[in-house]
Amino acid sequence: MWIVTGTEGDLIKLVSAKNVDGILPIGSYLTVTDDKNVKHILIVEKSYQKSLFEPSPLIVDAELPLLKQDQECKNIVLAREIRQFPLRPDGLFSFIKPNDYARRTSQQEIDEIFISKEGYPVFLATSFLSQNSTLKDDSGNLIYVRIPFDSLYLQTMICGQTGSGKTVAMKYLIEQFLAQENGAVLAINVKANDLLTMDQPTTIKNEKLQKQTDEEWNTLGFSRNEAPEFGIYVPASTQKHKEGVNRERVRSITLRTRDLEPNSLLGVLQNITDRAAEALPNIFRYWMERVHGEEIAFRNFIRWFRERATRENQYMFPTLSQAGEESEIPLHPGTCTAILRSLENAIDFFDSQERDCLAIREDHIMIPGRLSVIDLSNKDTIIFGAVLLRHLLSKIYEAKAIKGQYSEIPVLIVIDEVHHFYRSGASVQALEELNAIARMGRSERIGVIFASQNPEDLPVGLTSIVNTRIFFRSLGNVGKKFGVKEFSVELSSLENGFAVMSSVAVPQVRLVKFPIPLMGVKS
Repeated sequence: MWIVTGTEGDLIKLVSAKNVDGILPIGSYLTVTDDKNVKHILIVEKSYQKSLFEPSPLIVDAELPLLKQDQECKNIVLAREIRQFPLRPDGLFSFIKPNDYARRTSQQEIDEIFISKEGYPVFLATSFLSQNSTLKDDSGNLIYVRIPFDSLYLQTMICGQTGSGKTVAMKYLIEQFLAQENGAVLAINVKANDLLTMDQPTTIKNEKLQKQTDEEWNTLGFSRNEAPEFGIYVPASTQKHKEGVNRERVRSITLRTRDLEPNSLLGVLQNITDRAAEALPNIFRYWMERVHGEEIAFRNFIRWFRERATRENQYMFPTLSQAGEESEIPLHPGTCTAILRSLENAIDFFDSQERDCLAIREDHIMIPGRLSVIDLSNKDTIIFGAVLLRHLLSKIYEAKAIKGQYSEIPVLIVIDEVHHFYRSGASVQALEELNAIARMGRSERIGVIFASQNPEDLPVGLTSIVNTRIFFRSLGNVGKKFGVKEFSVELSSLENGFAVMSSVAVPQVRLVKFPIPLMGVKS
C-alpha cells in the first residue's frame, strides 16, 4: 500500500505505508480508488528509498543499542496518471487527493485500460538498479497486455544487439501471427539457422529459464501445438541443406525473367548513380516489350545490353516507361560497365534449370497459416535477396491493392538486417515501394517488420514510416533519437528479452518482456 502525499511537477508523489517492505520498481502500475469509486491508474517513473532516521556520523559507530524504528525506511514514488475509469457524467476528471491509498494494479484493471481483447500478449515489465523483472500483482501473478495485431499493419521496427532478444521476439510475433491471424508470413533469414527451425519445438536447457518460461506459458494458456505449415527457400546454385534443418522443408528457387518486375532489378545495382539506377528498369522494360525473341532469358538481356552499349560507342539505350512512353537515355561508359558487372554477378539466380527448382511467385507465399522463409544467410545471395524482395513485395502489392486478390489473407513480412537489401543508390525508389505498402498496410492487412542490430543502419526515411518501435538492449542514445521515451530506463542496461516499446496503438505500454515462442528456439 502506498499513500498519496501530493504532486511534484506533473507527477503524483506517494510514500509507502508501514506494511510495505520493499521498493516499487520503475514501470510498475498503481491503482488509486478515490471516494467516488473512480479508479486512477498510474505508472511509476521514479522510485527510491528514504531513511526516516539518519544518525549523526559522530554516533553511528558508537555501538549504541539498535532500535527497529531507527532502521525504518520509506519508498518514495513519483508516478504519472495514465487513465481513470469510470468517467464522470459531468465531463470532469477527478483529483487524486493527498492521503488517498494506492495498491498494485490487477490484471482485470490492466484489461480495463488496455481494451484490446485480441492481439499478441507481452508481459509488462519493471526496472530498478538496471535489473529487469516482469510485473506482478499483489498476489504474485504475472501481468500482461495484448498488443493489437492492427499495430503490425502500421509497420514495426525492432532493434537490438546480438543476444538481446530481437530474433526471439521476431519468432514470437511470427508464431502469434500464424496462430491467431491465420495469415501468410514471408520472412528473410540472414544469419545461421535463425528462422530455419520454426518447425521444431523450443528446447531450454537452463532450469531457471525453463521454470520461468513454464510460468509465462501457463499464465498465457499456451500449450504445445503442431508445427505451422512451413517452407524454406534457398537460391539455386547455393548450399541447399544445413545441419539441424529439416531437409524435407527446403527447396531451391529461381527467378524467371519473363515474370520479373522491372523495378526489382534495382536490387542488383551497387555504386551506381541515381540517374543510371532509375534508367535500368525502363531499359529492361523496353527489352521485354520491344526486343526479346522467343526465349526470354536473363542472359539474353545481358547480351543485348552489352551489344547496345558498344554500338558505335554511343552508349545510347532505348527506354519504355510504365506509362508506355518511349525515349532514349545516354549512359556514361563507366556506368555501363558497372551495370554489366552487376547483371553478370546475378545471372546464376535467374532462369535456373536445376532439377525441382521452383520459379517462386507470390502465390507460393500467399497461403493462410503458412510461414515461408527465404534463406539468404550465404553472403553471396544478398543481391538475389535484394531483387527477390522487391519482386515479391511488388507482386503482393499489385495482387492485393490493384487486382483485389487475397483480400481475406493478412500478410506479415519480416525483413531482418534490412539495410543489406536497401542500401544502393536506388534506395529512393525502394523506399517508395515500402511507403506504398506501408500506406495501404492497414486497409489491406499487410504488415512489415524491419529489424536491425543498429537502428542507425536502417535506410534514411524508413524509420519515418513505422508506427511501432521496439528497442531491445542497444548502445548509445538511439532511443531518444528514434522517438522512444525511456523514462529512466537505459536501453544499454536492458536484460535479454526485455524491451522498451513505443506504439501508437498502445501508447501507455513502455517496458515489456517478450515471451519465448513455443517453436524455433534452442537455449
